[in-house]
Amino acid sequence: MTTENYQEEEHPLYEITYLLKDEADLPLFHACFTKFHASHLEDASLTKVRLEYMIKKASQGFLGVSTFRIDPSALADFSRDLRLISEVLRFIILKPTLRSIRVARKEGERRPPSQRREVKVAAPEFRGGGAELTNEALEKKIEEILQ
Repeated sequence: MTTENYQEEEHPLYEITYLLKDEADLPLFHACFTKFHASHLEDASLTKVRLEYMIKKASQGFLGVSTFRIDPSALADFSRDLRLISEVLRFIILKPTLRSIRVARKEGERRPPSQRREVKVAAPEFRGGGAELTNEALEKKIEEILQ
């Protein structure tokens, strides 16, 4: 194990969720990783999404998630450079928790559709006084409180 590899492992793990204008812009996005000597660990496949509102005159984009390691002192410059790339519509950099890492690993080990179970979530029950509240009863209670 070289000193350079050892130092890379010492850098904290980060996760970036990003929105690109086009799939072809991915190499431009990855160029920032090499520019700042970030070790790019994992990349989820890009997903085409329709945007609820226009971002930089775009009505659709490609959503992706990557995990990487970078020197914390270079993170601000890395973020600034990403903001300057017009093809990157939005991004957010997070420091993942141990729990989110475990969940992500379990998601990678999904069951085939034939073995999946359907999970039913029950709607929460209303635990009222039992009797329905009418407008008259409500008005009467308000008058009692105001007196």
